[in-house]
Amino acid sequence: MKERFSTDEWNDLMILPFHLFTAVALADGKIQQAELKEFLERTTQGALGYRDPLHKEVARGIIDGDAGELLKAATGATGWDPKQVKSMMKEKLTSDEYQGFIGSMFIDLLNIAKASINGKWFRKKGIGKEEQERLAAIGLFWDLDLGRMEAFKK
Repeated sequence: MKERFSTDEWNDLMILPFHLFTAVALADGKIQQAELKEFLERTTQGALGYRDPLHKEVARGIIDGDAGELLKAATGATGWDPKQVKSMMKEKLTSDEYQGFIGSMFIDLLNIAKASINGKWFRKKGIGKEEQERLAAIGLFWDLDLGRMEAFKK
């Protein structure tokens, strides 16, 4: 699928998982080690195992690329614009391809959020209120169709 995108567009797609990861992981104010570990493991395993072909190809690109530069770009340091990326994806992908890619990444985000430690006194793993709100905002922004997600679970 990479051939459908210009070099700049492909780079934008490789930044997207980092952008979404930081959005969820920073919802509670800090990136936790368990969240980072979950993101890296899912990306590494996903390069071979994602059902969605575009997510698999993007994961392979991330593994073969410079993760530090991608993370820097995801934080907005390079002018990366999610609205522009969303528009480009909707133009280049069919509706099913778009939903498959976004749905596959959203499943990763749910697992990253589950890996976080929450609570002040009784610390436990799980999705905190801030992360739930951030996940909802991500789903809304990226026009995620929850009804289509079942087909794209890893």
